[in-house]
Amino acid sequence: MNRRVFQMVMAMMVVVLGADAQEHPDLGNFESFKERESIWMGSMIGEVSVDPEVELQAVLAGEIEWKVEDGAEVAEGDVVAICGVEKLRLSERDLNIRRARFRNDMLDCEQSNRESRKSLVGAMREAEDRLASMVMTKGERELLGGEFEQRLEKERSELREQIARHREKLDGDYFEVALASAKQALQLDLDRAEADYRDMMRRSEMLAPVDGVVHVRERGTLRSVGPVGAVERRGVAELVVEITNPELRSMEGELLEATVRGTDGRWYSAEYQEVLENEMIAGNTRRMSFAIHPTDDVERVPKLLSGKRGVRIYRRLDEPGRVVPKADLLFRFPEEIRENGWAGFVESRWSGVRVVYVGPRDLVVKRVDEN
Repeated sequence: MNRRVFQMVMAMMVVVLGADAQEHPDLGNFESFKERESIWMGSMIGEVSVDPEVELQAVLAGEIEWKVEDGAEVAEGDVVAICGVEKLRLSERDLNIRRARFRNDMLDCEQSNRESRKSLVGAMREAEDRLASMVMTKGERELLGGEFEQRLEKERSELREQIARHREKLDGDYFEVALASAKQALQLDLDRAEADYRDMMRRSEMLAPVDGVVHVRERGTLRSVGPVGAVERRGVAELVVEITNPELRSMEGELLEATVRGTDGRWYSAEYQEVLENEMIAGNTRRMSFAIHPTDDVERVPKLLSGKRGVRIYRRLDEPGRVVPKADLLFRFPEEIRENGWAGFVESRWSGVRVVYVGPRDLVVKRVDEN
């Protein structure tokens, strides 16, 4: 860019940026600039809604049962209605049956364990009796021969092993462990059923998204999910702005704050709330919501702020600094700024001063030795 073009651009920027710039006649005095914690990022038109409503969405189809009356005041997180009541009742009935059956199953489990132990005792005694009956006299051994004696000894050995296994189970904790495992399995099944029911209850509950007053608009049986009411945020003024500036769109919303011009000419502060993700507009536009804190006189709010209003967006600084309007500098020192850039110009203009942030209209500077 040649010098003449640069000077023309600088002149145009002075006209644009100087519209709202503060006058600082003594540019050599660093202390003459005011210290601030935020910096102007842009001006635009926003839409202000007073006593806005937040829709209540049915989360399940079916019968809806309201837990609050129309016009009731609720707090954020309160249960205002139950959706799909008939399904929830069936689930509760099934859970109650499982609970009753669980008690019987536990008794059956204990009875079965006792019978198993008794059966094993009987089997061991039977094996011991058989083993005792296999004792042969000397005459029987001579009569039947050695081969028969070998087969008989093999059976006796198998019976001894069987008796040892039975005695190990009876003398150890086999039946206690088996009973505990069976009971744990039954308890786990019931716990799963309880958890499923609690999960269904949570999914059936419609919670108040914000503090406010409930307006009931749908009753009875719902064919599908959708809006069934709203919560009115009385005494609240909400600002919605459409952000097209790429730098602003990319910023964390928590860094932004706004002021809104009322019909009385005053500027009212607005605190960032959220990005309206469900209301994205085609193209590179982002909708942001701010809560306005206009006045203690709530009755005057609609007259002061309703409708389309002028808005200024500010960015909170990571560290406070003195705000220097660019227009003042561009008008006086265009060549130095073009050659050195903002950081170089500031360092050469004010010894020991650094640039903290470069905004669209202002610089934020502070001394190097300041924390």
